[in-house]
Amino acid sequence: MILLLLVAVSLGLLMWGSSLQVKVKKLKEQLRPITSADQYARTVRSAADSDLSKAREEADLIANAAQQEIGGLEERIDSLRAEARSARQELELINEGIRLKADDIHLLEVGYYEPVYGFEDLAKYRQAIEEIKETQKAMLRMVREGQDKSAAAYATATISYNGSDAEGKKLVKRVLQLMLRAFNGECDAFIARVNYRNVTTMQKRIRSSFEQINKIAEIWYCKLSQKYLSSRLDELSLVYEYAELQEKIKEEQAYLREQEREDEKARRDAERVKQDAERAKQDAERRRREEAEGKAAIDEAVQEARQAMEAASHKQKAYYKEKLVALEQQRDDSARRLAERDRQLADALERNQRAISLAQQTRSGHVYIFSNIGSFGGDVYKIGMTRRKDPEERRRELGDASVPFPFDMHACIWTEDAPALERALHQHFDRQRLNLANDRKEFFRITIEEIQAEVESIKDKLGITADIRWTFLAEAKDFRLSQAKRKHFEGKDGAA
Repeated sequence: MILLLLVAVSLGLLMWGSSLQVKVKKLKEQLRPITSADQYARTVRSAADSDLSKAREEADLIANAAQQEIGGLEERIDSLRAEARSARQELELINEGIRLKADDIHLLEVGYYEPVYGFEDLAKYRQAIEEIKETQKAMLRMVREGQDKSAAAYATATISYNGSDAEGKKLVKRVLQLMLRAFNGECDAFIARVNYRNVTTMQKRIRSSFEQINKIAEIWYCKLSQKYLSSRLDELSLVYEYAELQEKIKEEQAYLREQEREDEKARRDAERVKQDAERAKQDAERRRREEAEGKAAIDEAVQEARQAMEAASHKQKAYYKEKLVALEQQRDDSARRLAERDRQLADALERNQRAISLAQQTRSGHVYIFSNIGSFGGDVYKIGMTRRKDPEERRRELGDASVPFPFDMHACIWTEDAPALERALHQHFDRQRLNLANDRKEFFRITIEEIQAEVESIKDKLGITADIRWTFLAEAKDFRLSQAKRKHFEGKDGAA
């Protein structure tokens, strides 16, 4: 048993020794070229340098290829960015065109227009329009294929067509003509339709047309000039302001006609008062004359009665004395009546003089303060003027079929210079007007206390001496009754 174990161990050792010899042999073969450590190091360094050189060459090739790829990508990115910018601009033009074509919507979008010229004479507008038309004609005559930016349209570069420069010039000239025909056609249509509701929209449309036509024609290097665009925009402003001034003049004329009617009515009223006063004076004079004649007759009868009494017998004296007492009583009564007639005549003469003075005055009248809660709401007052004898006529006239409820009077101020008082109040409350576009509309959003305070502030300066009775609460009878009736109906409907 032991012998077998020893044999097995011996065989194992022999096999392990044989395997070790093979490994040693292979190691010797690998180390055979190396004669020394320096030689080994040089060999390894040489191999490493060779590998590094190849790696550098490959890295340079990769870097060059990558740089070229980056350059190509950057060029592509720049191209895409330019295309995106162009696409955005074109989209903006398209969207603007679509937006401006929506007439039903944008014609109701009233924008604030600041007058450019602000002439106060129609003749000046007509002259300015003629001058700008002549300027446009001159700019159109300057159109050619050159680069004159003073022309209505011009070319920014020369082109060749079918290999011919001459054909290119002809093409550019036709393109410029088509651009101007299209632009002028649209501008003429916009200018013909301009009004207060769409003036700012029409300005935008002209600019949009200018940009779109230039965008289309840029492929031929053709452009409409900014100077010509400004000229067409100026023409739009002139035409609009001319039409607005015409409308304003019509309103002024209507207002003046109304004032003339008001003045004529006031003149007729004053003339009627004057005639009434004259008739009253003549009647007083007639009655005074009749009374004086009656008194003279009584005085004469008294004198005769006294003479008769002196000459009468004793029995007749009592009769004449009684008659004399009665006549003296009549004389005293007549004297009192005559004194009253004198007073009436003096009053009639004074009224007649006032009537004559009133008929001669041109600025005296009433400044009234009216409200209409049912029509305009609270704290809205009309401050106006009338020369009529009775301002109630004006209140009833304003409350005609044009408004649903009658006006209420809060104050009626008589003054010898009614226009000055009215103008002072209008100027003080100017920014509180309901209608800021038309000064002839005399409605203001204020309180009655504010009006009273301002009147009290300026009354001495304007010579207002009469006491003013203010009514702070509007009766608004029809409006309040209508509200009560409406609530009654709503209550019945709800109960049903």
